[in-house]
Amino acid sequence: PRLRTEALEWLQRSKITAPFASNRFQNVEEVAEVIRTLYSLGASLVEVELEDETDYSETMIIHGSDRSEQGIFSFIGSLQPDEVQYERGSFFWRLWWD
Repeated sequence: PRLRTEALEWLQRSKITAPFASNRFQNVEEVAEVIRTLYSLGASLVEVELEDETDYSETMIIHGSDRSEQGIFSFIGSLQPDEVQYERGSFFWRLWWD
């Protein structure tokens, strides 16, 4: 079963050097900066999706609002995810790196 948890809290607890999409992000600080940027752009919640209680993730879930939609959308492009699921007007993005 997949488990979602708030991303910054999860990073702080992580004992892995590169716990998130290690093929794209080199370390915890790089991922933390991305998450902080998303919050500064108006994300109401940034989560990671974990598989089977592992401490590694390749999926980020971003919740936003109509005010934050354009800024978050533009920033997501710079992250170069392998896949983005988004429904316009839902203010919810699911990003995945493989």
